[in-house]
Amino acid sequence: MDPRVPDAGATDAGVVTDEEVDLGADLASAELCDGFDNDADGAIDEGAPPHRCGVGACVREAPCGAECVPGLPATEACGAADEDCDGSVDEGLALGPLGDAVEIRDGVGGGSCPTCRWTRDLSLAPTEEGYLALWAHSSLGDSDPNVLSRRLGPDLRPLGPPTPVLPGITLKSMGTIPRGTFGGETLIHVVERVGGSDVTRFLRIGASGTIALEDDWLDPRREGANFTFPAVVFTGRRMLAVTWERAGTGFSEDSRIRITSGNFDGTDVRELDVPAPYAQGGNVSSYGDRVAIRSFAAMSGVSPVGRRTDLIVLDAFGVPEAEHRDVDLPYTRVAHWIARPDAIRFWNTPTSSATERYVLSWTGERTEGPTLFE
Repeated sequence: MDPRVPDAGATDAGVVTDEEVDLGADLASAELCDGFDNDADGAIDEGAPPHRCGVGACVREAPCGAECVPGLPATEACGAADEDCDGSVDEGLALGPLGDAVEIRDGVGGGSCPTCRWTRDLSLAPTEEGYLALWAHSSLGDSDPNVLSRRLGPDLRPLGPPTPVLPGITLKSMGTIPRGTFGGETLIHVVERVGGSDVTRFLRIGASGTIALEDDWLDPRREGANFTFPAVVFTGRRMLAVTWERAGTGFSEDSRIRITSGNFDGTDVRELDVPAPYAQGGNVSSYGDRVAIRSFAAMSGVSPVGRRTDLIVLDAFGVPEAEHRDVDLPYTRVAHWIARPDAIRFWNTPTSSATERYVLSWTGERTEGPTLFE
């Protein structure tokens, strides 16, 4: 007897009789694989869907009535799945230590620091065996190597100890290029200290982990022009470098933005100058095959000094889609400008305790904001 169905012959008060029971109405439901006659047709588990067992990637199915055997756990990998079937996803896959920690002495910034050392500017390049980690190890007053690397597996676990590379080269900084991997190679933008000057270069990382230092073929800073350091992105078709030239020593109507583009292998380099009156700098963000340039400007000769934020949108080849536009955003020298497929998000921190967010369309109209985050 189905324990969920009243005895059809019972006549005690409060118990329905056989004339009152309609098994095909209130009690019927879809058949399940549970040993009951859910659809009240006199048969048990007929046509029921398969039942499942196991957790995470070990989940398996079996026909109703047959034994279900879970899959075997595997080593957890970074893939948004529970490969080891323990109920947690991607646990324990943080990047391992790249070397022994070095304590920075007390009082840094209070005078000379000939023994200060620290690790900075970590970049990752995909390789055939996983990744290659590279970083600059700042060293002052000693002979320690400046550039180190470490081989990592697909799960970012170290495959060997840190190894010095590029002997005799001093890198002040290393910058990961957004989407900067193409054809099995990765480009990293670096600043090398040569004598008393800072020179931008590229590190080209091969699929086998080879490392080559090459000239920055996108850097337009020459002829004594007052260009900022370039911001570099890859659109999937061309490498692009964006720099701001501040004409003269102050604000100038003759200021401009120089856009330099080239193939990923350094060939077919082109330059384009875009007028940007009074521009002082900005930042660059890309999404898909479009690039958004934020430029901030401060105009002299106006009391109070006129300030504005401009938007320039480039296509995948570095060509402006339209002239730069004055957009309805607060003037700021330090801000985050993040491109998305349908909008551009602008994060500004006007005070030390609050951040404002604005949302722009790709044509420069403000659609949201300011939204305050404290």
